[in-house]
Amino acid sequence: MAGRTKNPYIFGQDQNVTTSGIWNGYGTTHTPQSCTLFITNIPNAVNVKDIENLFCNDKGYFSTRAMKSGANRCFFVDYDTISDATNAMIAHQNHCFAGALNGGIAIDYDKDPKSKRSRAREKYEKEHKTSTNEQ
Repeated sequence: MAGRTKNPYIFGQDQNVTTSGIWNGYGTTHTPQSCTLFITNIPNAVNVKDIENLFCNDKGYFSTRAMKSGANRCFFVDYDTISDATNAMIAHQNHCFAGALNGGIAIDYDKDPKSKRSRAREKYEKEHKTSTNEQ
């Protein structure tokens, strides 16, 4: 099938799934849509600034959050709308940073974005309002 990747970290590549889902650029995700994206399969040399630089020019982008749990690293990228997040997921799915050993990054919707996203949005609006008022 065109668009498939050999990257085992891309979500939704199971061809046996028969339920509907959202095309993520390389397969179909069955995670409920969200304004927040979950980014994994990131080379160790990649930092939050690298992730921000990849996503920051996307329509509706407003924040990036890094998480580390043991050896696992992931990032959350927040957007204004589900449409903006979906377009970013499709555009950046399987992006390869220098040093990638297992294919490119894997992007899916965040499964539990509400409280984390709300705090990130409040922080963004507070910072943005403050910088706008200072001008």
